Amino acid sequence: MKYFKTIALLSVFVAATSLTHAADKPKDTCPEKCPIPKVATSASFDLIKSLAGTWKGTWVENGKKEPMKVVFKVTSGGTAVEETIFPGTPKEMISMYTLDDGKVKLTHYCMIGNQPNMLQTKAEKNSVQLDFVKTKGINPKKDMFMSGILLVKKDEHHLTYSGSGMMKGKPMPHNPIELTR
Repeated sequence: MKYFKTIALLSVFVAATSLTHAADKPKDTCPEKCPIPKVATSASFDLIKSLAGTWKGTWVENGKKEPMKVVFKVTSGGTAVEETIFPGTPKEMISMYTLDDGKVKLTHYCMIGNQPNMLQTKAEKNSVQLDFVKTKGINPKKDMFMSGILLVKKDEHHLTYSGSGMMKGKPMPHNPIELTR
């Protein structure tokens, strides 16, 4: 009888141990087996994705021409485009383009410490305009922030990049920048 109790206890211990180890195993997330869902897109978002690569030009700061570099990178399975302005410099800034209800949405991570949001307001075959939308932490009447961007792709190697800003409720001066790749 003692022998059967020992076997029964040992069986319960083995069963409990195997259940515990089964729970510890990671579940199969099937990255190589799972079907990739179809990515939503629009003509404007496709235009932004077509900018992937490095673009160079010059811009004017304090009356002096300075080199400018902008890098566009399609990421997150084609659902986002990362734009890096002045990469590798103290002025480096990131903008992320995504789709929101069929319109291009942008969040700009500015070197001055704010993150204005913009939404597509106009689009044509080779251009897209995004303008500021209400953003938590930004008071348009008091703060300085990027308020819009117009991208005009002239051809595969020429892009007009025009950002606009606001300071204390008034537009800041800006000029379109011609970029090439």
